[in-house]
Amino acid sequence: MKLIDDASVERLNTVFAPLLPEGKLSPAHYQHILSAYHLTDATPQKQAETLFCLSTAFARYSSSAIFGAEHDSPPTLRGYAEALMQKAWELSPAIFPSSEQFTDGSNRFHGLQGAFTCTSAVADSMQRHARKYFPGVLSSILPLAWA
Repeated sequence: MKLIDDASVERLNTVFAPLLPEGKLSPAHYQHILSAYHLTDATPQKQAETLFCLSTAFARYSSSAIFGAEHDSPPTLRGYAEALMQKAWELSPAIFPSSEQFTDGSNRFHGLQGAFTCTSAVADSMQRHARKYFPGVLSSILPLAWA
């Protein structure tokens, strides 16, 4: 089932809007994530790695492989993936090899600066990065079938 029709987009907006005021993770939702993943006392680096891997999962969910279509992906899921990535950057910019990689990812989620916006390609790139730099975190979040 794809979630790109108007009714599905509206339902997703209803669920995610309270979690993303102004396009960023709400403080309460961020705390819920930390609690759910037992990261309350973890280092900012470990928190950032987990948020990056969650962002990777939501990028995949928004792609044509799961809930999107070839040239259309649920904007709310893209926005949530980008908000997770943004928070990871705020916590530890070192999880990205460069600020350019972070900016490129953000541009791809939002279709800015003429960036290629295929969320399947974005998710693939993010997954390769996470597999290289924090494979244990990635494997604890992504389904085994995505390995």
